[in-house]
Amino acid sequence: MKKIAILALACILALAFSGCGYSGNEYYPWSLTKSSMDIKNDTDAISIRFSDGSLTSTGAQLTVCNNSDSEIDFGSEYSIQLYKDNSWYDIDAGAVDWTGELFTVSAGDQYEAEIDWTAIYGELPVGKYRIVKKYSQLEQTCFAVAEFEIS
Repeated sequence: MKKIAILALACILALAFSGCGYSGNEYYPWSLTKSSMDIKNDTDAISIRFSDGSLTSTGAQLTVCNNSDSEIDFGSEYSIQLYKDNSWYDIDAGAVDWTGELFTVSAGDQYEAEIDWTAIYGELPVGKYRIVKKYSQLEQTCFAVAEFEIS
């Protein structure tokens, strides 16, 4: 009887600790997939940044700066990636219903928006991240990224 109780306890503990978001040596509240794309800023003329003092584990004030000679268009969607083990990982946020609006930023102008990523990613744990924003310029799809740390 004692052996059965010990075996049952071992099984319960094994089940309790399996699938707890373990990814490598750290625990995260979501599953991670190594990014298949080598995403970089497509040009220095388009950048995204966080307003000073606005970055928290739940969101930030994001500024899209268009210092190019032509307008850019983008939607509300963005993604956040986690940096670990010298690689960027996509965070599996599940299905997201982004709004359908299109924003246009003229050459030399900027756009600011308050973003709260808790509905998509929850509160971000300590780590190094980057936000990835897709935009269109002269009918080409481009990317802008901004790295940040949550401590």
